[in-house]
Amino acid sequence: MKILNSFYNKKHEALSFTSRVAPVRDAQWVCHAINTTFPHFSSTKFKPMFEHYVQKSISCYNTPASESIEGLNCFINNYIKGINVSIPEKIKNLFYHSKYKNKIKILSAIKRNIDEIGLLRKKNSEGKSQLEKTLDMVCLKRRANCQENAMLAEFVLKLNGIKNAQTCNLFKKQVLPHESGFHSVCVFNLDGSPFNEKIINNKTIIIDPWIGKADFANNMLNYYKNNCENLLVIDGKNKIKSFSFDRVFLSDADIEKYKTKFPQLIFRSNGRKFMQKS
Repeated sequence: MKILNSFYNKKHEALSFTSRVAPVRDAQWVCHAINTTFPHFSSTKFKPMFEHYVQKSISCYNTPASESIEGLNCFINNYIKGINVSIPEKIKNLFYHSKYKNKIKILSAIKRNIDEIGLLRKKNSEGKSQLEKTLDMVCLKRRANCQENAMLAEFVLKLNGIKNAQTCNLFKKQVLPHESGFHSVCVFNLDGSPFNEKIINNKTIIIDPWIGKADFANNMLNYYKNNCENLLVIDGKNKIKSFSFDRVFLSDADIEKYKTKFPQLIFRSNGRKFMQKS
């Protein structure tokens, strides 16, 4: 099993504001601003660790069938219910009752953490915009996955005048965008044009606060392919497709309200404007 180095290696969290062009540095600042303003727990980020525990504790399975976090959750749920426990395993558990109970307790805690974000998304849906729902999740419950992180990046960009920012789902070429296994990021074109699922070389930027990284789209896609097998469940032969849409709609009054509420999300520089080279 491969655990993503970007989740556990602190050097990926260090900011480097001098080694890249100004718009990419600004995009990296967006990741930093989100993760410092809205610290939160992400069940999908801990999926490799959850899988590792399942593989270690359920000896009758070599690996859980869990390309997605939903698949892992279903696997754990079936095991807890006894559907996928073999007869020899059940007999063995009778002789190790306390150890078995502890294992079920930990698996149940993993399941609760996976379920919680889905429950929060449903609970907060009535009478609220997608943005309000996301802000409730990260501010009050401190829970969010890549979808919420991408929306927060779109939010920060639009607060700072980047009106063409969009939330974007990345997925394998052979699956549909609504199927499980996609990963959400924020994307925009530096020239102000809409993204429309087409990358403009050296113009399209992907911001991914979930992994704490931002760069030109081609560089980010190469990074995903080379470093994030657990993230997008892809190999070197698969191509990544995208599906983008607006999730954050801000009136002028909304912008002023959120600028007052979250001043740390407003880019400040004496030398230049946000996302401009000079």
